[in-house]
Amino acid sequence: EDEEVSWYIDRNPSIALENMLSLDGFQTPPTMSPRDAPPEIQRHNNAIILNDDDTTKRNQLEQIIIPNGNYVVSGGSFYLPLNLEINPMTTVQWLNDDIVQHTVQSQDEFGKIIGLFNSAPLDTGETFEFKFKEKGVYNYYCSLHPWRVGVVTVG
Repeated sequence: EDEEVSWYIDRNPSIALENMLSLDGFQTPPTMSPRDAPPEIQRHNNAIILNDDDTTKRNQLEQIIIPNGNYVVSGGSFYLPLNLEINPMTTVQWLNDDIVQHTVQSQDEFGKIIGLFNSAPLDTGETFEFKFKEKGVYNYYCSLHPWRVGVVTVG
């Protein structure tokens, strides 16, 4: 059975610790069991533990733009950004901002198509999303315009 513990919930763990240790000028903290505590603040054997796992870097949404003119072979358009660097558990959303359809097709480092993520043709303004759970380098391209390639690096 869990012992009830008082916690001051704050987005910044160092401020949360400071607030938990000081009673001057702060509201009475809510009461919850230790298992309900925010992930960055835990209590073990009557000690407050600040988890160094940065939960703000998880479950985020990042966007890659397929810019207008990306279908032209000689054009200077690329995916924006060309190499998106993210943390694991981040969802990437591709937005077609071009006037023609595009796809997002996963491929290995040799250019061979793989079935990790594959979109239907995206019309102007449409999006496709994929959540990257594991570290690695993920290559993709547009199957309608195969000279357009991009990379998602999960670190």
